[in-house]
Amino acid sequence: MIPIPLRQMVGAAPTTFIIAIFLLALAPAQAKLPDFADLVEDNVDSVVHITVISEGEGMLGGLRRALPEEWFDRRIFPWPEDEPRRRQGQGSGFIISADGYVLTNNHVVASGGDITVRMHDRREFKAELVGADARSDVALLKVEADDLPAAKLGDSDELRVGEWVFAIGSPFNFEYSVTAGIVSALGRSSLGSGANSFVPFIQSDVAINPGNSGGPLFDLDGRVVGINSQIFSRSGGFQGISLSIPIDAAMEVVEMLKADGSVSRGFLGVRLDSGPSFEVAKSLGLDRPMGALITEVLADTPAEEAGLKSGDVILSVDGEDVDLSSDLPFMIGRRKSGENIDLKVWRDRREIDVEVTLALLPDDEGQSDADDSEGSELKPGALGLGVTSVPHELVERLDVDGGVLVRSSAGLARSADIVPGDIILQVQGQAIDGLDDFSSAVENLEAGEHASFLILRGNFRTYRAIRVPD
Repeated sequence: MIPIPLRQMVGAAPTTFIIAIFLLALAPAQAKLPDFADLVEDNVDSVVHITVISEGEGMLGGLRRALPEEWFDRRIFPWPEDEPRRRQGQGSGFIISADGYVLTNNHVVASGGDITVRMHDRREFKAELVGADARSDVALLKVEADDLPAAKLGDSDELRVGEWVFAIGSPFNFEYSVTAGIVSALGRSSLGSGANSFVPFIQSDVAINPGNSGGPLFDLDGRVVGINSQIFSRSGGFQGISLSIPIDAAMEVVEMLKADGSVSRGFLGVRLDSGPSFEVAKSLGLDRPMGALITEVLADTPAEEAGLKSGDVILSVDGEDVDLSSDLPFMIGRRKSGENIDLKVWRDRREIDVEVTLALLPDDEGQSDADDSEGSELKPGALGLGVTSVPHELVERLDVDGGVLVRSSAGLARSADIVPGDIILQVQGQAIDGLDDFSSAVENLEAGEHASFLILRGNFRTYRAIRVPD
């Protein structure tokens, strides 16, 4: 900016004077913008480029499966030898200790094969996979080398929304590219996982693209605060939303991988609603949405043994507040099997204390989808819900106890996002065994209240709320 002599500003027209003062006011803000050049120079050596080479099925493999075996008799048709096809994946990572431990994403190395780590000074090392964890998307590698330039690790719990951060990685194989932005949000759940994410992701607007996966997210002190893991995109490229694994969460996984080569987590045994929404919270007697709302308590689990119920809202774990449903899986998962925890639970419009002894988190179970069916039917009433009984075979396949199937939805029900195909399992906390129960429960709703509906949709349970008309 060109300096303006004070005497010229005083003698200038009012508008010119105001513009000059505005430009002067911008100068301090511009001076505070970070200079990333020194930060990059000081930290780039700790970042690595990772390639994974594996052998897959050759070009003729699909034909051999599709065509009769006799076609491949050389006396009939001399097919050439089927050469395996080599596949190469690539990503980023960073050194966490001078003796050769390297951190990256699980999805970078999940295909298996030979892993090569290339450093900024162009040295290459063959890497051994120490262990990987798909749920957190963390993988730990080891190379045989000493005195490597390890990254400084920060404290992701100290991050604040609005802080500057930057990434170094290899998007689209453009090695050691640098991008910068700010922290947009904290504690995000994984894309598409809702209340089932075991990682409280850091959201930023740092440009991340394929190949950045596994690379470090740095703060302005040159400390790693996250591992770049996911982007939200409708095009396949960066669109302003990047998700990174907090380094504190990643290092908890690293310690288990070093010790056992695998990760074990505590298990409670509940399925959660992604809400609750304001209307559902109000129907439960809460003054605002808070906590983790249970939609289902799984059989033969610590939750069932402790007496937790569908419709309970878990407000805290060992005194630590649960703000969102997505907080709970991470809070439980970081604890050990056999550990006792104290839950504060909202039930029947009051708080109660529940003690639970956690089990070991099992492998993911398969889910079922709901089908349409025919049967006895209740026509839409004031709520706009037309329902029918759930056929016996569907009850068995979905392992649900009763309920009614939504055949049509309009008006208040449609506005509350209750749609055809949903199975209503509870109305205002009352279990629905069939059409009679549903009819009775709806008739007993009070005008003006927000009524909660527990529904089964596809492969998950969730709550919706309808305000009963006056």
